[in-house]
Amino acid sequence: MRPFINRSPVFWHAEKYLCRVEHKLWRRSVRSISIFSWATAANLGAAGKATSGGAAITQPSQMGLTDFQYCMSVVKKADYENYLCCLLLPKELQQTAFAIRAFNVELAQIKDITRDKLIAQMRFQFWKDTLERIYSTAAPPASPVAKELFRAVRRGNLSKLWLRRLIDSRLDNLPGKPFPSVDAIDSYSENSVAPVLYLLLEAQAVKDVQVLK
Repeated sequence: MRPFINRSPVFWHAEKYLCRVEHKLWRRSVRSISIFSWATAANLGAAGKATSGGAAITQPSQMGLTDFQYCMSVVKKADYENYLCCLLLPKELQQTAFAIRAFNVELAQIKDITRDKLIAQMRFQFWKDTLERIYSTAAPPASPVAKELFRAVRRGNLSKLWLRRLIDSRLDNLPGKPFPSVDAIDSYSENSVAPVLYLLLEAQAVKDVQVLK
């Protein structure tokens, strides 16, 4: 039996929302600048160079952006509906919410910004390694999203389980094959959408996942 299965109307709505957001992410990823982290590019042997050409990578600080502002811009470009939702949260929760949403966008766009399965797997591995560093004594990589996520975890005592589940759900769906059944859609939405909601609840000191019922 899968843990935390919830077949309430909330999750049926999440399935419809997921399809709409996934389509929107695909369309926007073609036009938007690569939001794949600078540290990942370096990890792939492309340090100092953009992945699609020879132009030097511009750091957020060079654009006059803080890590938090960068995360906001990532969510605004790729997930505008949730960008607006984050703005409606209390000020003290917005920084954590944008870090979580930006992390989710980074994962969602991996399979759209590369056609090479091996490169995509390496990018997912980067985020797995980043989580290990965030939850250990090591400093996070020099990526604005990773640094903001590090602060969010420390600030909100966020569970590693949900962050790792976001990575694993996207990685398992990397081939991009059609879902064979409604149960498969339910499982995917549970693992790729629900953890974001659980993390946002944890940021407000709500640890009981049954609160959505």
